[in-house]
Amino acid sequence: MGLGVDKPAFGAYQKFLFVFASLVAPIPDDVSFEQAAPVPVNKGILVWGGSSSVGATAIQLAVASGLEVVNTASAHNHDLVKSLGAHLVFDHKSPSIVEDLVAEFSRREIVAVFDSISEPETMGPISAVVERTGPLKVGVVVPPTIPLSKNFLVSMSPAFELLNERGKGVLDAVWGTWVPEAMASGSLQFKPEPVVVGQGLGSTQDGLDRLKRGVLAQKLVVRV
Repeated sequence: MGLGVDKPAFGAYQKFLFVFASLVAPIPDDVSFEQAAPVPVNKGILVWGGSSSVGATAIQLAVASGLEVVNTASAHNHDLVKSLGAHLVFDHKSPSIVEDLVAEFSRREIVAVFDSISEPETMGPISAVVERTGPLKVGVVVPPTIPLSKNFLVSMSPAFELLNERGKGVLDAVWGTWVPEAMASGSLQFKPEPVVVGQGLGSTQDGLDRLKRGVLAQKLVVRV
């Protein structure tokens, strides 16, 4: 942490240190610091679709949270997602993708899945994986439209829910603290690369048409 923010006060080898409140948790009165020290933090998450704008941000947020990211992306985007901090990348087009992920789940503790695409073509393989590995919460961005394994525990929070009291802590920690500091330090990368398709409402349809035809590792932008 000290190296990450270039402030020695945040260094670990000292009795008292500064730390971001969002990175620590209170311990019960009957638990000593020594007892709490072994609490594991290096758990993993599967992010499906790391080269999308949502997936790229999810990878960076997960890494900043201390999670090891297992990711899927097209072969030509592997270097991109690795540069964002993904620990391991699989080609989602591989015919053995389900087998590969099942094997990886047996080697590390995966605590959740995030499907940044959330289409039948992505939910299907994820469902096949958790059917064999056990129940897991799967974060999605749109509701499922296909039958899924009972082990596929859908987790979806509409954006407006973040505006209530329950979401305030998330907004404060992510948008109030992490995002500004990560942008200032350069640790939050603006990926994938933006592509401006035009300006004004007249360009919106062009952008939607291009999106429908398929966009890889690009973020389409329409200037207002």
